[in-house]
Amino acid sequence: MNIHRLSEKDCEILERYGMVTGEYYRGIIDNIGEYGGYFYLGEGVCMPHAKPETGVLSTGLCIIKLNTPVDFEGKK
Repeated sequence: MNIHRLSEKDCEILERYGMVTGEYYRGIIDNIGEYGGYFYLGEGVCMPHAKPETGVLSTGLCIIKLNTPVDFEGKK
């Protein structure tokens, strides 16, 4: 799984619970294009996100645990 697919899955879950609109995913992808791995917090942890005005309807968090790391710019 790559970071784009992971972000898409995350946003699908948040959208299903009414926390974001489909625009939020586009905001994350735009941020990746502009800032690269801005969301990489350390080995095994990342937190892709976009600005609140990019489709956020309410505060929420989606945590996805993977058995296989996602490679992003040489970081996993």
